[in-house]
Amino acid sequence: MSKVAIIQSNYIPWKGYFHIIRQVDHFVFLDNVQYTQRDWRNRNLIKTPSGIIWLTVPNNGTQTMLIEDVLIDNSSLWYKDHLKTLICSYKRCRHFDFFFNFLENIYLGHNWKKQSELNQFLIREISQIMNINTEFHQA
Repeated sequence: MSKVAIIQSNYIPWKGYFHIIRQVDHFVFLDNVQYTQRDWRNRNLIKTPSGIIWLTVPNNGTQTMLIEDVLIDNSSLWYKDHLKTLICSYKRCRHFDFFFNFLENIYLGHNWKKQSELNQFLIREISQIMNINTEFHQA
């Protein structure tokens, strides 16, 4: 019998999200449901030398939209700010060189159009780094 988890995608999910993924055979991204504003879909907290801050991806999301339809607003160059913040906050951490290449690819190697695509890509890539072999699906 296969184990399945079904969850909405989040931007840079917490470690418990990946624990759930590791515990199942099949993980389903439930992004064809209502988008929630001021939630984990497009933002997350990180620890910096000056305290905890929000990393927020600007988008056109409203309560009347599905998560999978939310478009990212790239006019603000948010991705450069996120990369710079992550570098400044974690450059002294062990293995940062490996993660710098990963982060640079995420933020500068793609032209993200949809929030859901960015979130799912991050989740899949982080899962791969963590040697999680769960099969991913769309709802």
